[in-house]
Amino acid sequence: MTLLLRCLALLLLPLALASCAAPLGANRTPAPPLAQRSIDAYPAPALSIRTYVAIGASDTFGYGVPDPGTQGWVPQFATSLPADTRLVNLGVSGISLHRALAVDLPVALDAHPSLVTVWLAVNDLLAGMPLEAYRADLRTLLTGLHATRARVLVGNLPDLSLVPAAAGRLGADPAATVATWNAAIAAEARATGATLVDIHGGWQDLASHPEYIGPDGRHPSIDGYAHLAALFAASLP
Repeated sequence: MTLLLRCLALLLLPLALASCAAPLGANRTPAPPLAQRSIDAYPAPALSIRTYVAIGASDTFGYGVPDPGTQGWVPQFATSLPADTRLVNLGVSGISLHRALAVDLPVALDAHPSLVTVWLAVNDLLAGMPLEAYRADLRTLLTGLHATRARVLVGNLPDLSLVPAAAGRLGADPAATVATWNAAIAAEARATGATLVDIHGGWQDLASHPEYIGPDGRHPSIDGYAHLAALFAASLP
């Protein structure tokens, strides 16, 4: 990279960060009533949260609902945080964890977060990423975030055999595949001091709630995003 390009990159990074971050209490449309009812059970945490950064793929962005900015699980989860918390949503559709190390981690570190959520495993699994490679990348990501002293919440894989668009891409034993990946995610969370959010255990009722999955058969519906937000909120003190 030339010196000119390096200078331009340094100048543009703060502008990019500012464009995706805003105080949660400023110019924010209230979350849908269903989401609010789901989150109200979890009062604002006692810890001081100044900046919340969300790292993930299309589900973190809120893909599949009419208004991702209020109906996705990240903004719904954010309603359980103090009103003056700044939200930086780094959800990128289709992104892998390895790519997030280059694209998301530098921005997350520059935001000086107090709280970070990481939910980024489905794309890697379905793309055929070797588990050991994924695990090494997750360790790198969580180790980097640990250095910020932020509280880090890491979501595991849901039961993908109940997700129509993913069920046929998990091999001969889908349950064993998901369990192996979830064991690796849990081990890396423990090793880096992160908190595991057990989406797999919390979504055991997915079979009886098909409405949690949106029309595309892969991404959550508004109800599904509200349920996800409540699972993350329940992991806070």
